[in-house]
Amino acid sequence: MKTISVIMSAIISSMLLVISEYFSFSTVAERADYYEYYSPFGSFLLYTAFQVPFYIILGIPVTYLIDFICKKIVVKNIVKLYFVRLFLFTLVAFLLPTVARGEIAIETIVYFGLIPVLTYFHVLLFVRKYLNCKREKPQYLLLKKH
Repeated sequence: MKTISVIMSAIISSMLLVISEYFSFSTVAERADYYEYYSPFGSFLLYTAFQVPFYIILGIPVTYLIDFICKKIVVKNIVKLYFVRLFLFTLVAFLLPTVARGEIAIETIVYFGLIPVLTYFHVLLFVRKYLNCKREKPQYLLLKKH
């Protein structure tokens, strides 16, 4: 189930990064000669190729850690559990780029932290809810709405 989430997240977050790159970076007339620019499809392939290993190496273990923490925290409301998990994933999204670069850079946190991590989080929720696997029943699916 996490493998499906990794593949879907890499594709979706790559599309989001390409779209945000299109709207936030310079136009063709303003581009510098010493930078290499890719087509949107080339950028999509490049982002996807680099994101899949990060999702596998970091995303899956972090997901197990957050699932472990959420099992230890007794939350009886699905909405509260969602926000606890959202907070933990957002914390990871801030910490990873900050530790990797050694400085706090908002653009880096957004592009390499928030977009990929929160995309993975929501895709994982979607996959767990709609592609319900018999082997693994997450805690928030076992809770009944009150």
